[in-house]
Amino acid sequence: MVNSIWSSMAKFAPHAWLALSEKAITKFGFELASRLTISAVYIALFVVYSALRLANLFVIEEVRQFPDTPVYTAIASLSFWNPHFWVGPRPWTVPLFYKLLGNHPTSIALFQLSLSIISWGLLAFFVARAVRLSRLKPIVFGIILLFSLSAEIILWDGIMLCDSISLSLMALFIAGWLWLLEGWDLRKVALVVTLAFLWSFTYDTNAWVVLMIAAILLAGAAARRIQGRYVLIASVFAVIFAMNDVSANRARRWVVAFMNNVGMRILPSPEKTAYFAELGMPVTPALMQRTEKKAWSDNWAFFKDPALQQFRDWLYTYGKSSYLRFLLSHPSITTLEPLRHPEDLLAPELTPYAPVGFSPMLRGVFAEIIYPKKWPLPWVWAAAIVLGLTIGLRTWRYNNAFLVPLGLILLVYPHATLIWHGDPNEIGRHALQVGVYFRLALWILLLLAADALLARVTV
Repeated sequence: MVNSIWSSMAKFAPHAWLALSEKAITKFGFELASRLTISAVYIALFVVYSALRLANLFVIEEVRQFPDTPVYTAIASLSFWNPHFWVGPRPWTVPLFYKLLGNHPTSIALFQLSLSIISWGLLAFFVARAVRLSRLKPIVFGIILLFSLSAEIILWDGIMLCDSISLSLMALFIAGWLWLLEGWDLRKVALVVTLAFLWSFTYDTNAWVVLMIAAILLAGAAARRIQGRYVLIASVFAVIFAMNDVSANRARRWVVAFMNNVGMRILPSPEKTAYFAELGMPVTPALMQRTEKKAWSDNWAFFKDPALQQFRDWLYTYGKSSYLRFLLSHPSITTLEPLRHPEDLLAPELTPYAPVGFSPMLRGVFAEIIYPKKWPLPWVWAAAIVLGLTIGLRTWRYNNAFLVPLGLILLVYPHATLIWHGDPNEIGRHALQVGVYFRLALWILLLLAADALLARVTV
């Protein structure tokens, strides 16, 4: 009996193994063909995308410069051994790139374009990797690339300011987080920390965002929603913020912004003026003449007028702490003022910055779908609803990538508040990154949610 069973199995085994082998080979071939097809689509989309970006830059007549541009180029002309290169009137990341490029406008524009193409291409790739359905991956890849063709992003490649580099580093930073959430690795951690370091020293407000991310990580670890090892990243982020804060204080980079606040927001209000007078600000006739004036108005009178020396002495010693005390003691002003100006923060008109010859690539209704600008307040409420639903459903249990857009949405309001109260000058440009990653987060949430829904339907 036993011998007959073994004999039957011996006869059947070759046929079974052959069937299994054929099935495995067919499955492997299908998966390989699918991966090759997706890779080919990625490459084709990226090539077309790169060509469009190049064509868009080449139509501008010349690289545009602004009053801030000579400040960056002057820092870039300093030696690396000069302390003012690292602790100067502007953070050092952009001057560092300018220096490496020889301060040449054309080289800088081409570098900014190349960095932007690579950064957004990598972000599109990692968002697509976070999607589980293979047939959805090329669509997701294309949508993120399409989003990065918005005028608010490509406008800055031909401009010698910090915005293009800052946006690109932000995209890389987000991509780095998506990669890290695929699986903990110290090399990925090192990359994320390096990107945070460079991004923080592009805009001083970026360092505050890095500090906010550290706070979110610590809160998540304390609530046991994320693994405790992310406390390491939070600690390094806190150190990065401290380094930037020391640099900004030593270089007094906050002074011009504070003078703008004094002239544009404090002096026009008798209540605010009286509050700061109680904190020691010398309210003299010379100072009152600065009402509704910026720091550089009247040939930089805030800095040069001898009659304002007493004010300057107070400002350098107590100005920053007094302003922070004002914001903390007036929570209604601090929290509600940004909400009263959603258009300025989330949908500013930035076309006046465009170089001569620049032409938006996305237009009309299509541009509004990809990068919505009308009625920003409803979008804020929509984001709040989406955030509440995704947190309530704990979507990150199905896909860790959900944590990235959730974190970005949590950053929008405090970042916008920081921008609003930081400097009344050029609020729209300074809030550019807030508007970009706010919309990007909504797109990523939508794409990940579509992936999760379709995955359930097809199971």
